Amino acid sequence: MVTVSIVITCYNLANVIRESVECALYQKFDLPYEVIVIDDCSTDNSSQVLMKLKKEYPELRLLFNSSNMNAAPSRNKAISAAKGEFIVSLDGDDKIHKLFLAKLHSAIIADESIGIAYSDFERFGDYPPLNATTIEWDYDYLLRHNYIPCCCLFRKEAWKRAGGYRNLGGWEDYDLWIAIGEAGFTGVRVPERLFQYRQLKNNRAWRSALNARKLRQMIKDEHPQYIGPSEEEIKRFEIDAGLREPDTVPHKDIPNIPIVIDNPDRTSPANFWGRNTSEPEKYRMLKYVGDRLATEMLVGKTSKKYFFSATHPLFEARIEDIPGLMKTNWFREIEE
Repeated sequence: MVTVSIVITCYNLANVIRESVECALYQKFDLPYEVIVIDDCSTDNSSQVLMKLKKEYPELRLLFNSSNMNAAPSRNKAISAAKGEFIVSLDGDDKIHKLFLAKLHSAIIADESIGIAYSDFERFGDYPPLNATTIEWDYDYLLRHNYIPCCCLFRKEAWKRAGGYRNLGGWEDYDLWIAIGEAGFTGVRVPERLFQYRQLKNNRAWRSALNARKLRQMIKDEHPQYIGPSEEEIKRFEIDAGLREPDTVPHKDIPNIPIVIDNPDRTSPANFWGRNTSEPEKYRMLKYVGDRLATEMLVGKTSKKYFFSATHPLFEARIEDIPGLMKTNWFREIEE
């Protein structure tokens, strides 16, 4: 009897889908499990790659949508076909550690009330690596902020009682976690980095961030208990993401005494989600090394305005602006 079903969604991921499939197939897990890949009408050669994988790994289950359905309906379709009591929903460009199933399954079966088991994670891909630490299960806090990664282990029964993934156009995982908690289940954290989240430029996550206010309202409409971040937190995020102007006045030149901020694991939401992705060749990553701790906006020295902060020092700048930025001695270029 299959214990866990790993469901992998794929759309135009021919160049990376093998990594996701093989990390799922090579789990060090003593109980029987299955791997299902559902292709959402990819327009690249993903289907050919998947068929080749099927020949190499006959146990792999493949599903192909007849028309493009988007991520949430594709996940629901594959989960409905899954045989496992527990589900892992893995995006086709992400990866899981070889002990992902063993560690999370052991945690979730400790109590029947636990509906979700999740871990810490790391980011990789087109942007600087980032190690992320989650927190212990706290449903009240979850109603304000999503701290659970998009890939975790959950009970199929919890997914059913929550109504499955809703097709919101983004944040479907967060919406599901809230619904699972609403259905009476709890969660458990495994304090190890067992999930690898690939951050690609111009990806779906960034588009969701741009649409955050609408998504928050859609979640609120379905889950009245949802609180969401405070207006001040929303404002800070939108400033970081370049969606609004900071409420600051242009600052005067500061002394040329750079102080390198030693926090390479921290970056701004703007760069986490991938700004300036339409013309990446015109941008370079810079690090703010000035001695001013407050959030600032550089005005009048370049062709555009730049947000920067000592606590979130990394940001992208236009190549044409870099000479002017460097003259201030507040920045240094990061090799990507």
